Formats: sequence, C-alpha cells, structure tokens
Amino acid sequence: MCNWASGDVGALRKTLAEKDAALQASLHSLEEKQKEELGRQRDELAAHWQEERRVLIARYREEILRRMRSLREDLERRWQRDLRLKVDEERVGRLAKLDELAESLKQVEGIAKENATIIDRCALNNRLQIVAGALRRALEADQRTAFANELDALRQLAHHYPVLESVVATLSDEVAYRGVDTPLELTDRFGVVKEQVRRASMVPANGGLVSHAVSTAMSKLIVSKEGYVPGDDVEAVLARTEYLLGKNDLDHAAREINQLEGWPKTLARDWIKAARQRLEVLQALEVGGMGDGGMRMC
Repeated sequence: MCNWASGDVGALRKTLAEKDAALQASLHSLEEKQKEELGRQRDELAAHWQEERRVLIARYREEILRRMRSLREDLERRWQRDLRLKVDEERVGRLAKLDELAESLKQVEGIAKENATIIDRCALNNRLQIVAGALRRALEADQRTAFANELDALRQLAHHYPVLESVVATLSDEVAYRGVDTPLELTDRFGVVKEQVRRASMVPANGGLVSHAVSTAMSKLIVSKEGYVPGDDVEAVLARTEYLLGKNDLDHAAREINQLEGWPKTLARDWIKAARQRLEVLQALEVGGMGDGGMRMC
C-alpha cells in the first residue's frame, strides 16, 4: 500500500513538472510574439510619421519655391523696366536702384529660410499632436490601457522640446506596459484604503497585533467626517481626500493623503503611488500642449 502511494506521488510530481515546463514554454512563446508585435507596430507608426512629415515638408517647400519663383520673376520684370527707363539717367541713380533691388532679393531669401524653419516646426508639432492624442485616448480609456507604443513615439519627439524631454524621462517602461489606474479605479481603491486606514488610525508606529486589534475596535466608535473639513487627524485627511476625488482633483487628493503618518501612511502608500503614476502621465500631456485636450499650434 505504501509503495503504491509513493509511486502515485512520484507520477503526479512528474506530471506537474511536465505541465509546468509546458506552461513556461507557452508563456515564453507568447511573450516573444507580443514583443515582435509591439516592434512591428512601432516600426509601422514610425514609418507612417516619417512619410507624413516628408509629404508635408515637400508640399510646403514646393509652395515656397513657387512663390519665390513668381516673386523673383516679378522683381526681374520690374528691374528690366526700370533699367530701360533709367538707362539714360545718371549712373549713380541707376546703381542705387539696382542696390535696392538686390536688397529686396536678399529679403526674399531671408523670408524663404524663415518659412522653411516654420514648416519644420509645424511638422514636428503636428506629429506631437498625433502622438499626444493617442496617449490621451489610452489614458482616458474606461479601463487600464497600456501605452508603451505611444510613450516610445513621444520619446522620439521629446528631444525637440527640452521641457517635455525632462518630463517624459520620468515615465517608466513598466508603467507604460502595464498602464495606469483610471479615475474610477482610483476612487474604488480609495474606498478600500480608507477603511484600512481608519482601522489602523490609532496604531502607534511600533504597535503590534494587540495595538492593531484595539485600533480596529476603537475605529468602529469614531464618527467618520465628510466634506472639506479642517483638521490634521486621520478622519479629516480622509474626508478631504474623498471630497477632492469627487471633484476630479487627483493632484490635491494625493497631496492630502500623503500627509498621513505611521501605519495609515504605510497602508495608503500603494494608492499614493498609483495616483502619482497617473499624474506623471497627465503632466507629460500638459507639457506637450495637450493638457486640456487642445492642440499645439504651429
């Protein structure tokens, strides 16, 4: 009987080991496929933006060249007409007119160079609008949505905008692949954190199990506060945080709950981290000219 049981256990362990190996292989294969798909999508997006920029720049440059040719032809006609009219006039007066026309040509060339710079900047801003718009759509989705591709595209553009580059540098790849909590998810999580913090509101910094039990029991006797109430106690901080969340003011809500200390602060740490991750992405959108849903202009 014992030998039979031992044999069954060995066979079961072998089966479990084989299934675990097969599962690991499947996970590895799936991960590789996802990496390949992300790389392909990133390449396609980059190629699309490059083609769009090339077409836009070519179109603007063609228009500038056309206008320059027209203006140059007009100036040449004026010059020839003036030359015929002034051919018998004093040499000094004629040379002065030629100098004036030469200066006009220099001004035209300067305008052409300035317009080329403006065209390049507009093309960059248009690409930034597209990328920031895609990132905002991911951030405003009804559920947590990864934005690794959008962040990668934003990083490629950020070196043209120093302030944006410094903000984007703070966003981690881990957060981008995982996404950030939606406002509704943060509100739901806060409801859970609020109860945990209330139960631990009277636990001293070095409190043990007994302190936790006493604090949990005492918390049931405390009347919870509501609204933007004054005070530095745990209940006041929780009430203000909940009030600010109801007003969609995540920034100040995170600042409020960050005032907690001791065990309440420890229990709220994960929620504060999640809120800050969302705020960091929002900050990148604001710096990129998309903070209020508007479009950056040329």
